[in-house]
Amino acid sequence: MKTTTEHALSPPAVRRRHGSAPPDWLTWVAVTGAVALVVMAFYLWIYHAKQLRVPMGWDTSRYLWRTSLVQTLGLAHVQNGVPSFVKADASRPAFPVIASVLSALGHVNGFRVAAILPSAVVAAVALAAAAFASVTLRRSMWQFTVVALAVGTSAFMARLLGPETYQDNLFAAAVFMAAAVPAAFALRDRRALLPAIVLFGIGGVIHWAFFAFMLAVLGLTAVAYLPASWRSWRSGDLALLDTPTARIGEIGAGAAAITGAVIFGLLGARPRSPRTSLSEFRKKLKEDLPRYQFPITLPVAAVGAASLVPDARRDRTGPHRFSLALLLAWAAVSAAGYVAFRVFHIGVPAHRFLAFALAVPVLGGIGLTWIGRALGRIARPAGVVVVVVALGTSAYITHRQWFTTPSWVDPVKIGEATNAAAYLRAARVPISRPVVFIVRDRDWNYVSLEGHMIRAALPAARLRDVYVYAGSPRGYLGHRPTLAGQGEVSAISRSYFRHVRPLYPRDPVAIMLSSFDDRYFPPWKASHPETLEAPGVAVVHGPLLATPLRGAPPPIGRLSTFKIGILAVGIFLVLWLAGIGWAVGLLSRWAGGLQVVALAPAVGIAALAAGGVLVDRLGVRLVGTAGALVPLGVAVLGWLVVLAARRGERNAARSGRTVTCAS
Repeated sequence: MKTTTEHALSPPAVRRRHGSAPPDWLTWVAVTGAVALVVMAFYLWIYHAKQLRVPMGWDTSRYLWRTSLVQTLGLAHVQNGVPSFVKADASRPAFPVIASVLSALGHVNGFRVAAILPSAVVAAVALAAAAFASVTLRRSMWQFTVVALAVGTSAFMARLLGPETYQDNLFAAAVFMAAAVPAAFALRDRRALLPAIVLFGIGGVIHWAFFAFMLAVLGLTAVAYLPASWRSWRSGDLALLDTPTARIGEIGAGAAAITGAVIFGLLGARPRSPRTSLSEFRKKLKEDLPRYQFPITLPVAAVGAASLVPDARRDRTGPHRFSLALLLAWAAVSAAGYVAFRVFHIGVPAHRFLAFALAVPVLGGIGLTWIGRALGRIARPAGVVVVVVALGTSAYITHRQWFTTPSWVDPVKIGEATNAAAYLRAARVPISRPVVFIVRDRDWNYVSLEGHMIRAALPAARLRDVYVYAGSPRGYLGHRPTLAGQGEVSAISRSYFRHVRPLYPRDPVAIMLSSFDDRYFPPWKASHPETLEAPGVAVVHGPLLATPLRGAPPPIGRLSTFKIGILAVGIFLVLWLAGIGWAVGLLSRWAGGLQVVALAPAVGIAALAAGGVLVDRLGVRLVGTAGALVPLGVAVLGWLVVLAARRGERNAARSGRTVTCAS
């Protein structure tokens, strides 16, 4: 007869102590809070040091205008808010949803949220990774802290933050790391399947492309368990669906079902991969490779992996073995992306595969703790010194790389685009009248970035008819693309003109912005001074004001150190409060108090993303009071689930005692 082996696997070193004294909880909160503060300050200090007045990141301006569209139209209709050739991407809802509720909750400008939120999510990733390592490997609080700092200040995190600022990747990384905790225990305890499936599924909704990455990781992990699963099934020890390989497969299949149902069903979205450029991928990979210091980080990670082998051999279906298998599979899939691009010239973003190789800093942190313990047996101070010096050196290298990261979002450009919005408002240009911004045709990528910065500064209601013409004002007024030289038409200008050509019968307003065109704006200004309607804004075609505007207030302004600190702590607390109830309900059966507290921000990201999507699809826009109530509702619902589950456990226990007495 086939049997099912189920265990409640709270490791002795981290098992919850019912009725634990308040100082225990205070210690857990203090440790996780201190780690979060260190990690957030590590990245946010750049705003003070460089006096930045806008959020960093190439992709940030795109996140901003997508967020304003979600606040105005809702997730399912964002594509209707921009021209058809502009990708609004409703299949990636996490940032617009979470940024919207945070803005509504604190009445905070979206630009400020975009500046602070990524660092809070990095702290959530670091804490979730440390929680995964400590709960599956039964590690102490100091080892938890080492892993958290090793991950949080690693070059991998810095690369996800800049220069592009892959915000959705960061959200997904936090949720995937949290999902790995119940997945580790699901091989023996079927009750862990549900939280693992739910968290992996929400991670897929957050970033469907890297959910495919994680499915490959889970698949490779399942393959590692295949021989043991085959033997257990053939011998009759386990039913087929209770073998480790089958249970990992159940997690992947269940999560894929959730991801597909939400993206295709609830959101009605159709995920589209961005256009790939091998030359661009090659350039980014060449720039990124030195960042990771692989000659140092890979050997330390190898030490970490080797240190797990003895326990993994003894713990064949337990969390030790799963932890090692998952981390090695994660590293292998990252390496496969690199090899696919570098060796086989397949158009995959190898630089993003490497940035998402979070297994390397996790294993590096584990390896560092093993080295510290080994040296500590000889001389305790030596082990501490080595760990501290290694963490400090790694952080210093990352810090230098981080501070050389360009901001990309230009405060002058944002200011001039804001002035253009003020002009359109003052001139009473109807929302339905197209507006064409004329920018210089010097670089494909930069023209695209300038279009995103323009949209980020304009009202969402106007974005449906905002277009970009790349070239000269003479070319635009001549209803033709601009010449690049020697009589040839600029390829960039030709491409953008295809979308502008049909607009001429609708009499579009045409605007030039000084910082967007250092070639054509100065001569236009000299020959047409009467068209200057606001600082940096010239109207090439459209109504002129009786009196030019003085300029609109900037959307963000200078961020003081105090404001940065308050916003960072506030955003992190919202994530933590939104997730702590859900973390207790979903994970406390297997994770200890420290780990539950550490996992709360990552679980909060998942809860806010899921809750915000559901509220949005009910037709409620995530602004004002309604948006501010989403975090509160998510947090309260999490605790209600905890209370309901515990009441069910008590009722089940009473029923069990009643049956025993009757028998």
